[in-house]
Amino acid sequence: KEDDGRTLVSEKRIGVIAQSGGIGFALFNRGKAAGLGFSYVISTGNEADLSMADFLDYMVEDPHTDAVMLFCEAVRNGPGFVAALEKARRLGKPVIAIKVGRSDAGTRATASHTASLSGSHTAYHAVFERYGVIEAEDADEAVAIAGLVLTCPLPKGRRVGIITVSGGGGAWMADTLSAYGLVVPNLSADSQAALRPLMPSYGASGNPVDVTAQGSNTGPAMMTVMEHLARSDEIDMLVLVASLASETRVSLDAARVRAVAESCGKPMTVWTYT
Repeated sequence: KEDDGRTLVSEKRIGVIAQSGGIGFALFNRGKAAGLGFSYVISTGNEADLSMADFLDYMVEDPHTDAVMLFCEAVRNGPGFVAALEKARRLGKPVIAIKVGRSDAGTRATASHTASLSGSHTAYHAVFERYGVIEAEDADEAVAIAGLVLTCPLPKGRRVGIITVSGGGGAWMADTLSAYGLVVPNLSADSQAALRPLMPSYGASGNPVDVTAQGSNTGPAMMTVMEHLARSDEIDMLVLVASLASETRVSLDAARVRAVAESCGKPMTVWTYT
């Protein structure tokens, strides 16, 4: 817990580097409300001496900072910035970036705000992709990504196992993950044979694994599937799609979720559609 009594989602901490004081502390306040812990929040000002690259290099090497969030208008020291990103990738330290100045109007705004040119967004995107920087569209998405990287190990591959109590929710999740470059593979015949007895005849064992709302009334079906996929070498990460509309019909068992999350070495997250 923090000194103010807040319970944090993880002991790990994120550092914020922003080329806007207002947005930097907005990210801090949104993250704080979501239970994230922070190491530093730095507004780089007009960067007359130290630039974003210097602060990024420091945080990448800092043992108290486990991930870094950037609000980026324009990078002045390109070689230093790339070197810091390369170091972050080598050390396995996640970097999350919100990049503004994509439009003509946004470019004018950043030029007047930071007195520098934004450069081509295509070039930034290429650098981010090359060095594994995770791009976020807005503050809420950046905070959500930060929550994930602070609580989960990084995935070893792109294959996702989806376990759902809602057919529609599972399909929606499969579409969303596929659109962002992840893979939702059909499970092997052996895996499907092991999972099929856990759900009603009208459930689906392929992936998404739909245990159905009826199959989840007693709780264990989703948890047993979760434990099977956590052990499976067919899957690199897990997503549980659950209803949290009722306190008495919950398909998640906190102790079993925690045990798998702590032992399986795979990222695991929960999404609720209610």
